[in-house]
This record gives sequence, structure tokens and C-alpha cells, in this order.
Amino acid sequence: MVASLWLGAQTTHQLSWGNDGSDAGQALTIEVGDTVEWTWGAGTHNLVSTSGVETFDSGYESSGFVWSHTFTIVGSTDYVCSPHAGNMNGTITATEAAPSSDLALQGILDLNIVDDGYGVNGSQGKAIHVLATADIADLSIYGIGVANNGGGTDGEEYNFDSTASATAGDNILVVRSVEAMNAYMDASTIFDQVILGSSSISQNGNDAIELYLNGTIVEVFGDADVNPDTFGAGCGDDVNCWDYEDSWAYKIGGEWTYGGVNCSDGTATTWDSTCVYPLAIGQEPVTFTPPTWAGDWILDPVAGALAVGHNAGSVGDWW
Repeated sequence: MVASLWLGAQTTHQLSWGNDGSDAGQALTIEVGDTVEWTWGAGTHNLVSTSGVETFDSGYESSGFVWSHTFTIVGSTDYVCSPHAGNMNGTITATEAAPSSDLALQGILDLNIVDDGYGVNGSQGKAIHVLATADIADLSIYGIGVANNGGGTDGEEYNFDSTASATAGDNILVVRSVEAMNAYMDASTIFDQVILGSSSISQNGNDAIELYLNGTIVEVFGDADVNPDTFGAGCGDDVNCWDYEDSWAYKIGGEWTYGGVNCSDGTATTWDSTCVYPLAIGQEPVTFTPPTWAGDWILDPVAGALAVGHNAGSVGDWW
């Protein structure tokens, strides 16, 4: 049995350690700095490294004992219980820890926005929403990759400009067309920054998105090796489905939520749709509709201001 608990930047992984056969061939890949914790089953056992990059020995202990080791060296370490090596053995592989990122994926958009001459070959509804979790002096250390159609990673394809920066809490939208996103969801008002991206911002609703920091992947939406396309049917009750065709994906409380396949079809704005983009909820621009008598406003020659009345045009009949 294996379980993992997040503790700050590191993770504690929990394993059982008994002589019932279930702990033969344990194999776990972790990051440098992670801790592995074993809990003894019935009997008396030790846990000792036999080869590899790290050396440890728990000594002999009995049922219920908990012993842990923090791995600090990149590489693999084999271990056994000396008297029960056939039933109790395993390998821990420690990899380089992923760098800590101050930028996170927040939303993925593949909206069906009518092409009003935006000049981006139908890609005017494609955008990627990122959130700054701390001040970032130089956004150019971050980049984005789009993994198309489950064909695996294509690497880092878009980099933020070297002049760009962010303040903690900034919602940043990387778009193919600023004009289109402003027309559809008033993006320049709703977001702290709207950045014109390159043609690399090309995701369809079945493409995974990778966030890079200094050339290393720090977050992935979806799976680069999986094509989730439901061909318009939608995900239904499939909790593992992440198809967002003509729709969006949005992170809430660390979990991805979805607008529903094709939910932006036939809409002029996000507020016309059945799937208002979450950041836009309650932010529909207020438009003023002049009253039917608006044409009756005239200049009050005494007050020097516009006025209207039931007998507009006659001084003294103002409302």
C-alpha cells in the first residue's frame, strides 16, 4: 500500500512493511527532499538498503513501528528486510525536485467566437489564463506548450516577453486576438493583463497545456499522451474526461471544472452562453438605454443645464 501527503514543498509517502507478500517489489518514484514512511506489519523486521545512492538501516523493530527516511540524492536505492528478503523488498527512485512556480494555470479557453475579421485564421477564441501567486519581476522565465491530439509533448512553444512582469494576484490572459476577447467577454476590464500571444496559442478542446519555468514543466492541464475528444458528445459523468471543445476549463480550489462541450456555440458574448466564464460572472458591462423621451432633453436657459419635462420646450415645465 502507498499513500502520499503534501507537507509544504515536500511530500511524505506512506508504505506498509510486512511479511504477507504484499510488500514484495515495492517501487516508488519521488522527488529529492521527499520522505518515505514505512509502517511495520506483524512480526519483527528491519529495513536496510542493499545498493544504490543512499544508505540506511532501521534496525529490528516489531509490529506497529513507524520508520522514515528523507531522500536527498538523485538516483535509485534498493532495500529489503534481511530475514524476509523474498517477501519484503523494493526500490525508491528520487528525481530532481520540480522548481517552485509563482505562476499557475487558471483557465484554458477554446471559445467559438464568430470571426469578425480578426485575422487569426479562426483562432480568435483561443486563450490561456494564468494566475500570478506572487510578484514576478520577469515573466520571460515562464512559457507555455500545447500538446496536440494526444501526440505527446511538443515542448515549450510560447515565452512571455522579457519586459513583462506581474503582481501577486494578477489574472493574466494570453490571447490570439485582444479585439475578439474584448468583444466577447470585455477581457481588458475583467483581467489584470491581456497579452497578445503567438500562433502557438493554438489549442483545440482536446489538447493538453504545459506551463514551463526556465524550460522545465511545472504544471500540466490534461495529459499530453491522451486525446479526450468526445466528438461533441460531452463528458457526461466521466470524471476523468477533460474535453473542453468550444468551451473552457477553469480551476477552482485546485480542481479543474468545465463549461460543457460546445457551450459557446452561437453566442455573441460569454454572458449569452450557458457557460459564463467564471471570472466574468457578474461583470457584464452595463449599457445605458436612453428613455423613449430622450429626444426631448433641451437646454434650460435659466439653469444652463439639460432638462426634460412633460411639456418640453416650454420654460418652467421641467421635471
